[in-house]
Amino acid sequence: MRFLSEDNLSNAIILTSFFIITSLMLFTGYFFISKQYDTMEREIIETKNRLHDLRKEQIVREVEAVVDFIEFKKSTLKSMDIEELTKLQDEILEWIPTIRFGSPKDNYIFVYQVYDLRGGDFFAKMIINPNRPDLVGKFISDSYKDAEGVQFRKIALEGIRQKGDAFVTYMYKKPGSQTLNPKITYFY
Repeated sequence: MRFLSEDNLSNAIILTSFFIITSLMLFTGYFFISKQYDTMEREIIETKNRLHDLRKEQIVREVEAVVDFIEFKKSTLKSMDIEELTKLQDEILEWIPTIRFGSPKDNYIFVYQVYDLRGGDFFAKMIINPNRPDLVGKFISDSYKDAEGVQFRKIALEGIRQKGDAFVTYMYKKPGSQTLNPKITYFY
């Protein structure tokens, strides 16, 4: 009994056509789906980058608004005597820790008083940090590392020395959380 005979030729053609069409559909489907995954991965990366850039823009706007407000308050002083400047400084030290921005309103501004832009164990003193009040008034080191070993303060100081400001991303645990999250910080 032969596979291809006049009796089963039409069945062989149908079966072969079915096999070819099914193979082509599977190949085309696989190719289409793999391209869709590649496109989705690319779009996810682009979306993350856009979100990162938008966060950076938001942080800069907030910091610039605070600096502009402080400059405005300084310009309204009647005189530059020590008493008025101290009063303004106290007002600002009370106001900045209350600033929250972003969605949800969990972003904040912290302030260092920098003594040495070259860095070191006592390069700055923490003046304001709403999420770390235990550091306020204490000297901080540029060799401090985040949970992944990134010395983000050294990176920030290098950026400030080179350009006058710096963005640094490092890992951070929010108060009351055990989860590490990337934090974007703008040093100005």
